[in-house]
Amino acid sequence: MKLTIKLLYAISLILSLTLTSGFVYAETEMLYTEKGYPYKNLINRSDKVKIIYSEKDASVDCRVEVELQGTTWKSNSLQVKKQDFETAPLSSCLGREKAKQMLASTYAE
Repeated sequence: MKLTIKLLYAISLILSLTLTSGFVYAETEMLYTEKGYPYKNLINRSDKVKIIYSEKDASVDCRVEVELQGTTWKSNSLQVKKQDFETAPLSSCLGREKAKQMLASTYAE
């Protein structure tokens, strides 16, 4: 039961939108992500997984933040196709190699 709750919490990625005027408007949406390695393991292992993004016409600028026990790891910002983001938000904003590095870092904690 606890694993199911944690999985549901982790899958409901917290999305934040930062406005250029200096204040932050946060909106939470539930997104479903890939079930494969390393993304599923990263979600299960973390306290929070955030995708910070802003939409532009046919593209999305996004980055990922992963939190575990007060430590945060951040990916570089990427520009991805809007369709790719809508289909697979986590893997489109976080490359597989970077996801593996972040996952390994959670075990070093």
